[in-house]
Amino acid sequence: MSKLFDAIYYFAEAGLVVWDDYNNSKLSIGRPSSVEGTKFRGMVDDIVTGISDFTVMINAPLATLTQKSNNSWVVDISLDSAPGPGPVWFHEDFETLKEAVQAVLDCYFSNRINFQNESLEAYYGSRE
Repeated sequence: MSKLFDAIYYFAEAGLVVWDDYNNSKLSIGRPSSVEGTKFRGMVDDIVTGISDFTVMINAPLATLTQKSNNSWVVDISLDSAPGPGPVWFHEDFETLKEAVQAVLDCYFSNRINFQNESLEAYYGSRE
């Protein structure tokens, strides 16, 4: 079993929902509408999303936590868009699972995201 599943407890404890990819290499994390947290630029209403057999109403974009190797983890919070690229709220590599988990929690419940980053400015327009 992947170390990745050690993260599920911490996300669930924070009120987040988690789906695994059945390959033991990636988790998708969502913040249900009933859980307060960081207001994401571009998210004006709750949205319904589904993965596998589950559907949930969320108030923030989905995060993915991917294990690239034994000592490499990637956290990504972005949306695909056509024509791309879509908005990227957060994308960073980490050397430990603990740091990656904390990054997801900080993005959803703290001020870790730069909401005036180049991707968001290009997608949603400049904020002055």
